[in-house]
Amino acid sequence: MRQSFRRPPTQARKLALVRPAALLLASASVLLSLIIGLPATAAAACGSPNLYGHQYTSRTAFHGSSGVLNTYDPTVPSISTEFSLSHIYGMDRASSYFVETGWYKGVGDDFNTSVPKFYVVYRDTTGYHEGDDPGVGPSVGTQYSYQLDFNGYDNASGKYRWDFYYDGLVVPRQGYHLVSSLPLVAPLVGAEVTHGSGIGMSSHTYPYQELKDTIGGIHDWTAAYATAHAPTGNCVDSPFTISQIDAWQELRSTGTS
Repeated sequence: MRQSFRRPPTQARKLALVRPAALLLASASVLLSLIIGLPATAAAACGSPNLYGHQYTSRTAFHGSSGVLNTYDPTVPSISTEFSLSHIYGMDRASSYFVETGWYKGVGDDFNTSVPKFYVVYRDTTGYHEGDDPGVGPSVGTQYSYQLDFNGYDNASGKYRWDFYYDGLVVPRQGYHLVSSLPLVAPLVGAEVTHGSGIGMSSHTYPYQELKDTIGGIHDWTAAYATAHAPTGNCVDSPFTISQIDAWQELRSTGTS
């Protein structure tokens, strides 16, 4: 969950979760600066602290997920106070800890942007950490692969490592050491916007969504992994709508607040 208010958010082995059919695009490697933002209050949930169009999983113990997201140019009336984004996300439902990556337009911890840019976020016991990539962002209308990958225990720090990919899985954009309280996550995918008027939600995940289990197995995100969190296995705030296609592997989240 990206924060809805801001100040005014090594390379490791990769796991090819996305099928070869997924479009893999490469961009220049940019080292992200980490900024500790204001504390987030909870993991993503409908209605608070932002507005969502999400698909959930029925299980809470995964070591990662991946997906292919289309890039849009949603309406964001004030890029200094509002944002709209599309992302993949993994959270601990018992706490407010999470990992997240995707593209955003609007207010950011590192900078505000009027065009889509890549970002990564995590929250652990040390607080909220966001890295917004100032490099070339995804072009509107293009599809990029995104991935969250649990990469084992780091003996030196006593923490678990998560790697974040957002440009075709060529190399991880950055690997973060997280606290021991987040070795497993409950994945979700979709869109998020701040509360406001006239903010557009535009997200389309292509049918390449996959989940990584705790023994390294890779599973298509089918209806078998959908959740009973809501009657349709999703969380959507009014006035937005979501639709699930292709046995849950393709999701659209759309609308304007």
